[in-house]
Amino acid sequence: MPDQTMNSYLKEIANVCGINKELTFHIARHIFATTVTLSNGVPIESVSKMLGHTNIKTTQHYAKILDKKVSDDIAILRSKMQNDDAGLWTEVCLQMPVLSALADGFEVYFITDASEGASVEAHQMAVQRMIQAGAFPITTWSYVSELNRD
Repeated sequence: MPDQTMNSYLKEIANVCGINKELTFHIARHIFATTVTLSNGVPIESVSKMLGHTNIKTTQHYAKILDKKVSDDIAILRSKMQNDDAGLWTEVCLQMPVLSALADGFEVYFITDASEGASVEAHQMAVQRMIQAGAFPITTWSYVSELNRD
């Protein structure tokens, strides 16, 4: 169906629904990508395929990450990280890779609130050791905010 015909149908739908904004096929794609899919938890890679894009950067143009989506994703991450069965011990799963990366000459930033230790003290001591070795601590919110800025 040509875009012109689709735009005509969308205009009729807008009138029937009392929508006072112009609806076009292009705008409908933006709404689908942002409101219908991403806001409902569909991964951007899947949205890209649905829109027929070969390059995910094109999809990123169509689909805007809303602040509510970021907040929801952080809440999900926090609940997963607070689960005792998560198995993310700071002193093992975080400290060892951080120290290895520092030894290999990398600048390392680690997220302090995305893991926990076998005890509160074990977590705190592992964080202190990584800082002492030259790594930089950040929080989940700091990391996500930086991603959102880019």
